[in-house]
Amino acid sequence: MQNRHLPIFVINMAASGDRLQKIGTSLGVRGIPFERVEAVDGRKLPQARRWLSPISAILIGRRMLPQEIGCWLSHRKIWQRMVDDDIPLALVLEDDAEPRVTYADLLAVDPARAGLDLLRVHVLKEHKLLDNCYRTGMFQAGREIVLQTYPRHSATAYYLTQAGARKLLSMRRIMAPLDWFSLWWLVTGLKHGILLSNMFDAKIDDTSTIGQRDSRGWARIQKHMVRRLILRHMDRSMLRGFPKQA
Repeated sequence: MQNRHLPIFVINMAASGDRLQKIGTSLGVRGIPFERVEAVDGRKLPQARRWLSPISAILIGRRMLPQEIGCWLSHRKIWQRMVDDDIPLALVLEDDAEPRVTYADLLAVDPARAGLDLLRVHVLKEHKLLDNCYRTGMFQAGREIVLQTYPRHSATAYYLTQAGARKLLSMRRIMAPLDWFSLWWLVTGLKHGILLSNMFDAKIDDTSTIGQRDSRGWARIQKHMVRRLILRHMDRSMLRGFPKQA
């Protein structure tokens, strides 16, 4: 059964009116309603680092940027809203998401039917992802649900169940950037997947509101080791709860 109503939230900073106008136009042309959620600007947040876990710098090889903290807290506002307002399922978009589909296509997707808490519908470098995924054979809206076997990061567009929102809210401190979903499976049991082909792109050419996040030197090596040795293992471990491919 298709969802009769799907709340769609677009995260947008107060200073980014041009981005809101672009995504609003793109969604409107395709008949997709949405609600704007004002983003948290971590650079203006008093004592932003009080949200950080002591192990965050160890995991990612550097100190998290205030903008990354703001990004986490922006998404957290929606997770809390889902719990407070008893929203069973929502679609969360950042304001650089570019839709490929219509509202009817979006209504046909429900990650809970595949046993997932979170389902990404935008990924970076989709062609590379296919070399690092487990094909489940499950389809929604004409697209296949896959599970990654090597971490690919992006939180531009994702469906989230209320159960998933509760799991994410159970984390009181930020350990890593929001889109490290492999880690959240380890910490909270958040089951996550990806829907291919993408329902959203990220085609807006504006500079990221997060800023430069690249690690350098030993920090870069450390981050790579965490991804390869820990997150990759987490991705593969999560596969054990799904049926084997025919």
